[in-house]
Amino acid sequence: MELFVCGFNGFEQIEVLIPGWPRPDNQAVTKPVKILHLETLTNDSPLTYSCTCTWSKIYISIHDTSSSFTPAVSWSSSKELKAVDPCKLAGTWSSVLAVNAEDKMLVIDEDSVDTGWKNCSVDTSIKVEAIDGGENTFLVIYDEGRLGRLTVSAERPSPVFPCLTLTAIPLSVSAVAVSCGKEHVLVLSRTGCVYSFGLGSRGQLGHGSVEEEGEPRLIEALEGLHVTALAAGGWHSTAVTADGDLYAWGWNETGQLGLRCPALRHSDNRTADCEQSRSLLALPEPVIVSDDAVVTKTSCGSRHTAVITDKHQLFTTGWNKYGQLCLGDVQSRDIFTQVQEFSCCRVQDVYCGYWNTVCVTHTEP
Repeated sequence: MELFVCGFNGFEQIEVLIPGWPRPDNQAVTKPVKILHLETLTNDSPLTYSCTCTWSKIYISIHDTSSSFTPAVSWSSSKELKAVDPCKLAGTWSSVLAVNAEDKMLVIDEDSVDTGWKNCSVDTSIKVEAIDGGENTFLVIYDEGRLGRLTVSAERPSPVFPCLTLTAIPLSVSAVAVSCGKEHVLVLSRTGCVYSFGLGSRGQLGHGSVEEEGEPRLIEALEGLHVTALAAGGWHSTAVTADGDLYAWGWNETGQLGLRCPALRHSDNRTADCEQSRSLLALPEPVIVSDDAVVTKTSCGSRHTAVITDKHQLFTTGWNKYGQLCLGDVQSRDIFTQVQEFSCCRVQDVYCGYWNTVCVTHTEP
């Protein structure tokens, strides 16, 4: 198993954990850098891993479930994740919440003077099933599919032992996944339906308008499709169906939907045809990744998107100022492009941060 990272490195958050390998010193890392190689874990090893990114750091937790010992790796830009391993990770712009199997929690706030991990508690006992972070809040699925928001309690403030307040969010179905954008949230139900709420200023809610929604609302345009995966970007959204089709909607200002956008110039030096290019989609539309691609996984950054196919290939599109598309340059794209750096690897998973991309791979035998 190997871990690769590319994209923004302005705070030296891309730290190589392989002895003797050089650390990248440029702000934009355009080619995937191998930060970790685990020879002790084979392709068949049962692994659990989680990753999240703030604007200035990358956090990764990996655990070999075949072992009763501590996780193989617990890393967060030189700050060890203590006491909560193995854990689920969720990040906002500048803070991270870690939840272990016993639902014990640690939180770190990078904006505070003391950036150490702090134990925290929730004002009510819950069993955490999934968690994700938006711009400044955490969304959680708990207790067999309920949806809630976690915020630092104003009634019990403590710099040493912060308390998180759980606020239930009305949802008429059982949820299995949640993904947070900058100003919106996507929720996947157990039956494969997608709900969205939050701000819709760039069509990211998928309801055909730019109006906001205070509570989760079913995306009717996806009704009848069984969605298996979803991702919320800064102001755009994606979903993968059981048939391996990719749907996208929201802001396409830098090609993050994988559709022609007016702002980008193509390699043939022609500006995209105005009739065929769009900067905003308020309803989900199918997107062609490649002629024969069957999509299995999607992840969205602030303004870029990555998908994995059933052949374990990685494709990326969108804003690329810091090389987060893993394509070896800083040219933005408005079509999905295969990452050739992984042509000899099986890409197992991908996580998009604001301006970073983290890839989990296995080398072909």
